[in-house]
Amino acid sequence: MIKLNFINNLKNSLSKESLGNNKKLISRVLLLVFSVLVLGGAAYLVKEKKDLFVVATIDNRPIFRYQLTGKLVQNFGASVLEDLISQNLAEAELDKQKVAVTEDELAAKLDEIKQSVGGDLEAALASSNMTMKDLESQVVLQLRMEKYFADDVKVTDEEVAQLLEDYADQIDGTEDEKKKQAVDYLRNQKLQGKIYEWLEGLKQQADIRKFI
Repeated sequence: MIKLNFINNLKNSLSKESLGNNKKLISRVLLLVFSVLVLGGAAYLVKEKKDLFVVATIDNRPIFRYQLTGKLVQNFGASVLEDLISQNLAEAELDKQKVAVTEDELAAKLDEIKQSVGGDLEAALASSNMTMKDLESQVVLQLRMEKYFADDVKVTDEEVAQLLEDYADQIDGTEDEKKKQAVDYLRNQKLQGKIYEWLEGLKQQADIRKFI
């Protein structure tokens, strides 16, 4: 009986050892396959999607995307980051206050912008390296902020009259057109002041951590 137990224990031990070896072998094979796939994918990307890594070559010497990105961040990163922070804070607060813009309001504003650039909006966007989606995003945010401060931005007749007097030689058009230009200018000036103060207040309340 003792001998039989010994033999059974030996078989079990060998079985466990074989199973362990098989698991190690399988793990090594899977690791090898994964490595081949990763290396193959990287080689494909380098060959077929070179623009993901290289932005230019000079006599076959590459300028890598990370070099361009580093320069852009160094030169413009701080200001762009501030814009993104402001946009994020503004949208979050406007969402909280349930301030929305309708499709008709957006379309009307886009049409106004189109008229202001002579009708060729696509060309104007291309010259500014913007897409229609970029413009719509900016317009929606601007319209939402205008709605939010609509009751806080008032322009008086006295302010309009003073502006027309101060800049009489710089404002063209009929009397009504001049007055409209003056009202729009004063309203926009006051609106931008309100938005700046509002954003500064939101920044002071938020937990903002910058890593560049």
